[in-house]
Amino acid sequence: LQTEEIGTLRSILQVIANPRQDIPLLSALASPVFGFTADDLAAFRSRQKQGSIYDALLADDSPKTRKFLEHLEILRREARMNPIAQLIEKIFLLTRMDSIFSSMDGGETKRENLLAFYQLAADFETTSRRELSQFLEHLEALDEKGLMSADEGSTDVVTIMTIHKSKG
Repeated sequence: LQTEEIGTLRSILQVIANPRQDIPLLSALASPVFGFTADDLAAFRSRQKQGSIYDALLADDSPKTRKFLEHLEILRREARMNPIAQLIEKIFLLTRMDSIFSSMDGGETKRENLLAFYQLAADFETTSRRELSQFLEHLEALDEKGLMSADEGSTDVVTIMTIHKSKG
């Protein structure tokens, strides 16, 4: 589950949980879902060099930024009121990210990956609490255990392994 589409979805979920995390925020903004270019990012950051990227976004009045902030507010409200699986459905509905990734090369696989991630979230809800922060911690724990790695037979990926795992 360490693919571009899942990485983008995870970044969006992290931003929903806390928009003041610069790395997930930049990852979400620069993704195909929101389509901010390097020039877009530099433009709003150059107008406000101090503080977080989120503060710079709040001060920006471009239509692209306003649309992103509107979506973020809707999704943050959704996260407070609904289970994680329903939040992911709302992300798909609002951003059309499932359609965006489906239209790319390998689109069917990307769509299946998004559906598998959705199922992971739904399964998490049945065994644990429904809070987004707990789900993100669960994903982090899976990453640390190496349970969310790419297929080992794939040739177009870089795999990072612990010393223990690389030995055998």
